[in-house]
Amino acid sequence: IWRVYDNVLSHLDRIPNLRSLSFEFSGDYGCEDDPWEDDHPPSVYLQFQWIVLKALARNFVTHPHLTRLRLVNLLQYTNTVYSDQGFKDLISRLHHLEISTVMDNDEGAYYRGPYQEFWKAIYTQVLPAAISLRSLVVGSNYHLGWAPCLNFNNLSFKHLESLKLQLVQFDDHESGSVGTEDFIARHGKTLSKLELIECSIILPEEQQGPARFWSDVWRRFEKEMIAMKE
Repeated sequence: IWRVYDNVLSHLDRIPNLRSLSFEFSGDYGCEDDPWEDDHPPSVYLQFQWIVLKALARNFVTHPHLTRLRLVNLLQYTNTVYSDQGFKDLISRLHHLEISTVMDNDEGAYYRGPYQEFWKAIYTQVLPAAISLRSLVVGSNYHLGWAPCLNFNNLSFKHLESLKLQLVQFDDHESGSVGTEDFIARHGKTLSKLELIECSIILPEEQQGPARFWSDVWRRFEKEMIAMKE
């Protein structure tokens, strides 16, 4: 059955004016993929996701007009496809990219290596390749930022007009561990639409109270987000 899926995706070139692809994977995985067990085989859900991504990476040349890609309900396990040059070339053409994930194990597994490695691949391999990006959506069904680590410090998109973040954490602005606030402010001259859904500010355990409040963030955005309309 995997060959059938792969064959279908390999023939998308028969739609020469294809501009948008949306993959909304199942959001109900149970706990088939367990990062606590190194030798646990990938579930059929995870294998299917990798087949889709690899097929896109192999056939990026046949989609010259593709500018919009949605990857919804991704499982947070890394794969060599994220560093594949074909996949990066595909990402480089996109004007809109959506990456949202689901956590399939609620037993504290978000502190473990697989999730960390997945997001490291996203912010060091995938997002830096998105040089034509105008709209970006990043989200999850569990908090992103400190664990799993999501780092915006080295990311910048000179054409970015719209940004949506869901359950993405802000740091205290002193540690700079996530860099969400600075990332947004860097796009003050281009970003006209910003959506923050259930985002929060990280409170380090050793602190008695937050070092930075939302009021501080809003005041900064008021001064620096000169293109903001929504």
